[in-house]
Amino acid sequence: MKQFILLSCLIALLSSCNQKKSPINDSIETKKEVLSVKMDLKTSAKDEFKIMLNQIEIDEFQKINIHVSEFIPVTSNYESMTVNFFENVFSKKLVISLGNKSQKKVEIQSISISKGSNSIDIPKAQIKDYFIASKFVTFDDELNIITKKIDGKHAPFLYANNKLINLLTKK
Repeated sequence: MKQFILLSCLIALLSSCNQKKSPINDSIETKKEVLSVKMDLKTSAKDEFKIMLNQIEIDEFQKINIHVSEFIPVTSNYESMTVNFFENVFSKKLVISLGNKSQKKVEIQSISISKGSNSIDIPKAQIKDYFIASKFVTFDDELNIITKKIDGKHAPFLYANNKLINLLTKK
């Protein structure tokens, strides 16, 4: 009889251990954050502009880059370039490429960047406060961007600085 009771208790114990337990975090929704970048600009020469997120860590051994490009034509009105990156993808290496085909004048009216509940609107007058320009970029008196060639090379970029990255990642 004792063996029967022990066997019954053991079966009951094992059956309760095999039942799937619901995870504690079932009621907590994963917060989905999308990095969104919108830039209003016009240019004096048609070129391919890019918004890039570089060195996104996949795991301890792998990193990827995401480059989104758009051809911006010559117009008298501002063109809008909007990029929405994948959910929960972020890197401190946010870069704007101002094309590479020709020297030109680029007028950026504003750049709006958001990540989750954090967002910032950067008007033309504050672009220098949030971005670092490569040596192929100069600003004129009206804060328009002039791209130039140096030693036959042309790679005008704007790199997000730490101030901007910190604003986007604050909790």
